[in-house]
Amino acid sequence: MPGPSPDSCFLRARIIRSGVRRRSPEKFGRCQAGSRKGLINLQTFRGAKMKRLLCAAGLGLAAPLASASAFLDQFDTLDGAFWYVADGWHNGPPFNVGWRADHAQAGGGQLVLGIDATSCPAGCSGLPYASANVASNAVYGYGSVRGRLQAAAGAGLVTSLFTYVGPDSGHAHDEIDIEILGQDTTRVQFNFFAAGSTGNEYVVDLGFDASAAMHDYAFAWSPTGIAWYVDGVLRHTVSAASVTLPSIPGQVMVNLWAVDGSATAWAGTYDGTPALARYDYVGFTPLAAVRETGVLALLVLGLPLVLGCSLRGRGQNGRAG
Repeated sequence: MPGPSPDSCFLRARIIRSGVRRRSPEKFGRCQAGSRKGLINLQTFRGAKMKRLLCAAGLGLAAPLASASAFLDQFDTLDGAFWYVADGWHNGPPFNVGWRADHAQAGGGQLVLGIDATSCPAGCSGLPYASANVASNAVYGYGSVRGRLQAAAGAGLVTSLFTYVGPDSGHAHDEIDIEILGQDTTRVQFNFFAAGSTGNEYVVDLGFDASAAMHDYAFAWSPTGIAWYVDGVLRHTVSAASVTLPSIPGQVMVNLWAVDGSATAWAGTYDGTPALARYDYVGFTPLAAVRETGVLALLVLGLPLVLGCSLRGRGQNGRAG
């Protein structure tokens, strides 16, 4: 197995009640995290919906994968200190959209990405459609990336959760993908790039319509392989014994996009009908934390408490500091 299930992605941490004053966004350091699936359900205690939690538990890995801390964002807001929202440019083929920051909106516990033809092509980098691309400012290495999302329906559309690093940051192209094609939202495609090489696509029948409701999607990446999960169930693995794997930390990213004519055989042709992709949360846990055992959970003053590391509080929009 490439690694443990991402449903074991909880750290030793105290969960601080929502509403604490925002901390300095420059400080990634100590520990605070949890999981909405598993040991701590962040929605059960006193009805509180704990928003994005960040953790830096000193669980770094050897270079080149000594990367950032754990996080869980439940999207009360879209924190510009944590996320980069693309605006005023495009990726080039096979993308047929210009990125617009106003097409990514967060609130009420969801991040919503929209695609349409508003102000296009003049306001869409010369392309016929506008959509949204959101990326973490930090990079993340071995560990678990997970999200709960509802895909956009419609031929030509792609809803994604992935990690990416590439030539724009001075590295080879490494990427790990979860993609749902809008022309058939009963299936999901898993893929990865290693040093720019791909051809690793694997399509899974979901047994449900991914555009009809929220579902959990995740992948766990380790030096020995990658495992993809849907609703906590293992659906696909690849092993370093048989393929070359990604090796460089990447940004955690989500986007919604339409393909151009070069990719219609793969995804279909988008007709311009406005569509939305919704994300309930996105998170990451380092491999060292995923593998931790012997964690003890208690209840103190009606709040979940997990013993074991130094703590810093945070509020709805802040960062551990």
